[in-house]
Amino acid sequence: SLRGLSRINTTWENELKKTKTRFIAAKTQEDVYYALLSLKNSMHDYHSKPLLDPNVRPQDKRAQLPVSLKPLFKDGVIQFVVEKSELKSIKPGFILKELDGKTPKDWEDYFLEWVNTTSPDYIHMLVAKWLTVRESDDLPLPLPGAEAHLIFFDPKTKEEEKVDLLWVFGEMGPPAEGCLSGEFSSDYKGLKPQFKGINFCVFANVKGFFVIKYFSFYYDFSNNISRLWNKIPELSYKPKTVNLDKPISVEIADQDIEQVKKLLSKYQPKNMLIDVRENYGGDVFPTLMSVFAKKPFSLLKRQVVFSNYMKGHSDFFKESLSMGDKEMLPAAVQAQENGEKLSPLFPFFCRSKECKTEEAIYQPNPYSKKDFKVFVLAGPRCVSSCDQFVAIMKDNGIAKIAGLPTNGGHSPFRAFLPIRLKNDSVVKIRITTGKGYRPNAEPLEGNPAQPDIRIEFQKDYLNKAISLIGR
Repeated sequence: SLRGLSRINTTWENELKKTKTRFIAAKTQEDVYYALLSLKNSMHDYHSKPLLDPNVRPQDKRAQLPVSLKPLFKDGVIQFVVEKSELKSIKPGFILKELDGKTPKDWEDYFLEWVNTTSPDYIHMLVAKWLTVRESDDLPLPLPGAEAHLIFFDPKTKEEEKVDLLWVFGEMGPPAEGCLSGEFSSDYKGLKPQFKGINFCVFANVKGFFVIKYFSFYYDFSNNISRLWNKIPELSYKPKTVNLDKPISVEIADQDIEQVKKLLSKYQPKNMLIDVRENYGGDVFPTLMSVFAKKPFSLLKRQVVFSNYMKGHSDFFKESLSMGDKEMLPAAVQAQENGEKLSPLFPFFCRSKECKTEEAIYQPNPYSKKDFKVFVLAGPRCVSSCDQFVAIMKDNGIAKIAGLPTNGGHSPFRAFLPIRLKNDSVVKIRITTGKGYRPNAEPLEGNPAQPDIRIEFQKDYLNKAISLIGR
């Protein structure tokens, strides 16, 4: 969206120039992969995805340096600060000034080609990682034997420290996931969860707050059963036999959410903090939000955008609508035949054959009749259905939002667009084909809910957030 691209001060035309340069210069199969990846990223749509022959993908490899960085916001400027170091001369707290003769700002401009987001804060996080850790599925790796030349600034001595390091290559491992192994787990150092669900943990009393760390809303494990099995030994409850009358993902989610409701009923917290900073989405669950709501609330609404291509390609049209409920199809078909540019507005879930927008309204089912306050700790890693969760909680007045804006990535309808290359081969790239609207009627893509209490990147983030919202 134009709104989204303006967040990162670029245009699609500017991004396509980078892609064209890669296609023209491509000589190897790996070059073609990165040219297609660049094309996909040119839209800066978090949900865009190339559908490629597995043989085109480069081998999964990682190149890294013995230093890791994190973004910190200080004096109105983002800094990339050493978080961990295997070098005696480079200590945690040192600030990166240059890498291979380029400043961090230069590198942010370079890495823009490899990000799929319009979130400035998320770009800061990705750059902090990619400055010292590169993965082959995300961007081109340094050449074997390549050396990195770094200059750090020691804020204590006010002196610079120069170091030359070799990139070390290895295999990529699975990303860390969980309450105490995720990206923000250091915030919970010394804390022990009182309960572990499949996608959440509960810390019953963190400075007077009942904290739910929801690190995922994803419950469809059909393509990765081992991921689910790895979670089960850590659970604080025994899952029931699934009811095959429902989709298994819904059944698993219902059981996990039921445990949240039981815990809330047991503890009856007065102050609640829901931490979704590393939540990559999954599905939207009205039953979860209803336990925090005190009055009727609305989910998002959505509509299909009818492009000229869609009008001439019925398969593309049908694939786009497959993301919605079957009840949406007749009205969408009729609108397209009438020459409309947009389909009617639909509720996110149809609950009748008519699929009226009023069906976006849900009733509250609060965990307590007593007064309680709900806060959500958000950030740019919160994306997709997590974006929706935060927007719903804010726009309906269910919770106050603390932290940073969520990613702003929403794809309510999508389909794979075939692209024919000059050699007559065809590749497909998934693109978004619809608009989603927050409960406040504003688009969600590129326009995430803004925090009521903004907290920039800094040390001891969780405790800082609790001290600010507790005032």
